[in-house]
Amino acid sequence: MKKFNSLKLGLTAGGIFLGAGYVSGQELWKFFAAFGPVGIPGRVLSLAVQLIFTYIILWLGRYLENSSMDRMLIPDDKPLLHAIVSVIQMSFLFGVTVIMCAGAGALVNQLLGIPAAIGGILFCIIACMFAFRGIEGLSRICSVLVPCMVAVSMIISVWAISKQGISAVFSMEYRNTSPLIPNWWISLLTYVSYNMLAAIGVLPALGIAAADDKALKRGNFLSVVMLLIISLCIICALGVRPDATYAELPMLALATELNPIIGWIYAALLVTGMMGTTVSFWLSASDFIIGKLPRFRNKNKLMIAVIAAVAFSVSLLGFGDLVSTVYPIFGYLGFVFMALLVRTYLLTRKRSQN
Repeated sequence: MKKFNSLKLGLTAGGIFLGAGYVSGQELWKFFAAFGPVGIPGRVLSLAVQLIFTYIILWLGRYLENSSMDRMLIPDDKPLLHAIVSVIQMSFLFGVTVIMCAGAGALVNQLLGIPAAIGGILFCIIACMFAFRGIEGLSRICSVLVPCMVAVSMIISVWAISKQGISAVFSMEYRNTSPLIPNWWISLLTYVSYNMLAAIGVLPALGIAAADDKALKRGNFLSVVMLLIISLCIICALGVRPDATYAELPMLALATELNPIIGWIYAALLVTGMMGTTVSFWLSASDFIIGKLPRFRNKNKLMIAVIAAVAFSVSLLGFGDLVSTVYPIFGYLGFVFMALLVRTYLLTRKRSQN
């Protein structure tokens, strides 16, 4: 496999996070903008924490030359702990996949009035095609998605703020209604936590693919900078136009109001973002199952198809309700995973120095 330079690694790493935590607008609204102006510094702090933990995962993947999810968290030979970690991680990967399928269905319904189930089916079929191509297929999705998301989110944000005035950004109302994230600092920590829990299945493979340590560090920093621009634009846009959050896909609603063509462009980016996240999770889940059950070594395409079919079935529960429950719950579980990551990193650093 061709090694990833800084730009390619940065775009791919950034794209992994976009689908699960950014492009719909629901996630950034519920975790940041809903807390008023304090959501903006909260988002900056969350990305600073994410920068550290993303580097840890990339470095461990590169140094250990192992992309196994459970080995990232429990390097010791403890089968029971490995099993527990694996069940939690796989449950979350499946949960996020379900949310992505539900989001695709909601998009088609919101944009075209077509039943959400049809959109979900089409989304799963196309995602399977990309997943069959492996990490290179994921990289191709992200190399288009991330730069376009930076540009379009900036356009929508500038338009929304120009309509309401820059002062509206600093007078955003407190609208949080989730008992699972009672204040802004718990919200920012759980947001980082569930994002890292989601990414731990695929980021180690990127660490292995990095050309060298310099490419790894620069790529990680580049991904965070791009995510910062996108997320601040989305938070500001929704903060000054909270009425858009009544739609299941708030940023799509704003984009369509700005201009129908912009709406279609954003819809394409939204689907691409969800596609990138879904493909990355299906790849990591498939690799994990094959690693644990060698008899399925030559049946990864079949496993991906089965995961897709089950995820679509559960996705019929709806998008907004799933975001409000699945992400915060796994965000709390992710605190344990983050602590285990730090432990693995410190142990590995010590062993490498010795």
